[in-house]
Amino acid sequence: MIEKLGIEAEDLHGASKVVLQRQFFEVIVRAAYIKYANNSELPTLADKLDFMIKTKLVPNAGKSKAKTAEDEVSHLFHS
Repeated sequence: MIEKLGIEAEDLHGASKVVLQRQFFEVIVRAAYIKYANNSELPTLADKLDFMIKTKLVPNAGKSKAKTAEDEVSHLFHS
């Protein structure tokens, strides 16, 4: 149908794509949920999110070295 209308599909993963604040927050919450799904010390989603923010996001907030998106995702899930 998109081809018939002459509309190109939006590239959601394009480097120039703007990420909305709500989308960013949703990704962080989903990452915390998945990363700590089997951690019995973090029983609630709030606990998982709080732990991720304190241990992963805040310590890296002041760093100025740019990384690729793949490096950042890899770091979140492999450390």
